[in-house]
Amino acid sequence: MILTLKNFINLTEEEIHLVWKERNKESIRSQMYNTDIIPLENHFSWISSLKDRTDCKYFLVFFDDKAVGVIDFIGIAEDSCEIGDYVFEEFLGLGYGILFETVILKYAFETLNLPEVHCAVLESNENVYKTHVKYFGFSPDKRYSSVKETKTGERRFIGLSLLKVHWQNRHNSTVNESMRLFNVTDIVWK
Repeated sequence: MILTLKNFINLTEEEIHLVWKERNKESIRSQMYNTDIIPLENHFSWISSLKDRTDCKYFLVFFDDKAVGVIDFIGIAEDSCEIGDYVFEEFLGLGYGILFETVILKYAFETLNLPEVHCAVLESNENVYKTHVKYFGFSPDKRYSSVKETKTGERRFIGLSLLKVHWQNRHNSTVNESMRLFNVTDIVWK
């Protein structure tokens, strides 16, 4: 199976619509910093703005030509970046999260050659928190924790970080099994 990651700046209009539609679904929005519904015009403008930016990269993930989610790298600097991803609603619970994270870390540490990555997980999202910590070796890191005030109350995000040296020394059978389960034969970045 081929895993293709297509840069948002190269998406077709149809693919841009797909990302917009999926990002605005309640199951996805509810886990984000910004839980607002994104207007289509704003989405198109934002994607267009990515062409001039070097501090972030967003990719639409295809598994054998089927779009299954999004991965991103934001705040890219010489020493770190923030990573993120979301699996499209139709594919939730099928193990894509572990696959995405494996690909994200390989790209951040091997292609971008960063010494550290970090992320923030919504406090109530226990499964994602456990995935980061248990399977990939992330550690809690208060530097990346935050509280966001919303119309419905406070939302707490737990900061996590991972050093390249810790990732390189990690051999996790669950992660290896996930890669075998999906039978990824090639990863293509477009």
